[in-house]
Amino acid sequence: MNANCEPCGSCSISGKKAMVDKLQDDLNSHLAAGDYRSAYPVSIRILDEARDLYGAGSADYAVLLNDAASIERAIGLYEDAERHFSAAGRALRETLGERDPEYATTLNNLAGLHRLMGKHEEAEAEFKRALEIYRSALGEGDWHTISCYNNIGLLWQDMGRYEEALGCHVSALELLQASDAPEAQASIATTLMNGAVCSTKLGDLDEAVALYDYAMELIIQVHGKEGAAYAGALNNVAAHHVEIGEFERACELLTESRALTERLFGTDSTAYELVCENLAYAQARSQAVDRT
Repeated sequence: MNANCEPCGSCSISGKKAMVDKLQDDLNSHLAAGDYRSAYPVSIRILDEARDLYGAGSADYAVLLNDAASIERAIGLYEDAERHFSAAGRALRETLGERDPEYATTLNNLAGLHRLMGKHEEAEAEFKRALEIYRSALGEGDWHTISCYNNIGLLWQDMGRYEEALGCHVSALELLQASDAPEAQASIATTLMNGAVCSTKLGDLDEAVALYDYAMELIIQVHGKEGAAYAGALNNVAAHHVEIGEFERACELLTESRALTERLFGTDSTAYELVCENLAYAQARSQAVDRT
């Protein structure tokens, strides 16, 4: 350090901490608004500032890596997200131990990414390991454990294992109904929606409709009609209508979901691409029916 330079402002430890805290507030504001595109550069800036503050191998830095990777996953930067989740997991395993819930959360997040990437075997092993840690460290009724049950169910849906998936969602629902956690209602709605998808695939259409209706009411009650939960719910209900041949109704729901997804995540996001693919498919099926 130059003899004339005093450790003040952004050069000092306290200055760097203040900078990270300010950036974290900005990040939280973007995330609360569902603006992941604006959140991403802020999360990268946080990593740059926090590396010197905490050290690249620290638990504090690993948590921030996990946050940045979650945003990268949401906007489709899968390779970057995989690198950051993996680095966070290594740091947390070394600093906190492989039985710590924070490590389990990074495993759970990495598994969710691998599910999106189609790496089903890796995702299944990671989800099951995270579930084991959560159950041991936090208990069966903890929200993290319940969420992990749902995540495994979603993976099994992707793999076509609908009966096993439904069993996971039922387990999650039973635990949620016994919970007084503030997030329980929102999680019940999501779990009902997951179960409805399984019921549709298994051919139990009356059960599926009842679950979809109840889940949608809860989602609107808890989240309103401007959040990612509602956009995802529209997509799921549309899939049900495609399954039973009601293509025009599916197109209406997917058009609404597309507009909301664009506002939330942007046109470059994986979420937007997915709903566009679903809408194109529903429109094609609808046009084919009209031609017959």
